[in-house]
Amino acid sequence: MVLDHVGAPVFSAAIRSLRPFGRYVTTGVTAGHLAELHLGRVFEKGLSILGVGRPDERRVREVVIGLLGLVERGLVVPEVHSVFPLDDVAAAHELMESSDFFGKIVLSL
Repeated sequence: MVLDHVGAPVFSAAIRSLRPFGRYVTTGVTAGHLAELHLGRVFEKGLSILGVGRPDERRVREVVIGLLGLVERGLVVPEVHSVFPLDDVAAAHELMESSDFFGKIVLSL
């Protein structure tokens, strides 16, 4: 399964990475909403392409609590690229603008 909030820049690679009967789930399109889709690849591999939609507050809470439970059990591990002290917020933002990172950029207090 691929859970993607980036969109167009990673779409093709995400689809190629899926195993047969894999699922691509979009949770947003922060970097672009138009992507090219090879329908033959979807057909051959039996892929599912889903969007999460815009759930209500109750559903968001349920999903976040479930996700935090997976994190707590060590089943989902966030990918952290860098941690910056809050005083270095400008450097963190500069890194974010460069797109020269993979994972999350974290500010610590």
